[in-house]
Amino acid sequence: MVLFGERLGAYLTLSGVSTSQIRKAYGVVKNLDMTLSTLPADAEMDMYSYRQLLLLKPRLAYAAKKEGGGMNQLSEILGKAIYESVKSVGDFSRFSQFFEAILAYHKAYGGK
Repeated sequence: MVLFGERLGAYLTLSGVSTSQIRKAYGVVKNLDMTLSTLPADAEMDMYSYRQLLLLKPRLAYAAKKEGGGMNQLSEILGKAIYESVKSVGDFSRFSQFFEAILAYHKAYGGK
């Protein structure tokens, strides 16, 4: 997961995606992360938090259509991860860490 995050972060840098474009979506994830951080990892996400997470997919799709380039890949990868991998609070925590790795590597590879 970390290696894939590194590769994606580097690709986003090379394709011209700005840090602010990624942070718009990352902010939603971090807010949810703070909300869910007190719950046990095996607990199901509450419906409000899960809906907020699901709404990230259309936001990413909008950004991908508007910006193009690497945002298309980011939207596709994160959207797939949301629908296929996030079922519990623990799953969401790992998703959040994956997204954080992408952002960190994007910056490490010179993302502006």
